[in-house]
Amino acid sequence: LADWQPTNSYWGASLRAYIIDNWSSSALSNKYQDDFTTQYENNTSFTYLTISPSGRYNFHPNFHAFAGFDIALNLSYVSTLKRLHINPEEIKHEYKYEFSKLNMRFGGHVGVAYEIVIADINHRMRLKVSPFISIHAGTAMVSDYESSWNTITARLGISMKLGPDHIESD
Repeated sequence: LADWQPTNSYWGASLRAYIIDNWSSSALSNKYQDDFTTQYENNTSFTYLTISPSGRYNFHPNFHAFAGFDIALNLSYVSTLKRLHINPEEIKHEYKYEFSKLNMRFGGHVGVAYEIVIADINHRMRLKVSPFISIHAGTAMVSDYESSWNTITARLGISMKLGPDHIESD
């Protein structure tokens, strides 16, 4: 979204926005040793709007590390529980359930990125791509049904940056 790097400084700041930040989970139980060979499947998907401001430090003109915090607003979710059993044919019961305690998430992140200039526009602007990897951890996504779902994840991505060049003349 935005990146700021003062001229001749190792330090800078950035602001990333993940407009459709989707987190999904799927779990399948073992088959129960009952008369129907019952098995359960749970599928849950959350969609967040995540804002991530961070500070950065340049180790090299193109390589930098960054760290900051995350604020995630829950936009939507879908959660289903399926009960599968055989009696004598396969039967599926699907239940949708709602969470009453959806949480706005707060967390932090650390990561590294490498900037590559891919275009120089009329010696006035530069277009850069920046592959990055970051580690994110935060507060619980759900704290309902006597359960708590905390996450620690890695994010791999590429950001594009277009900005004016700093021009010095004699």
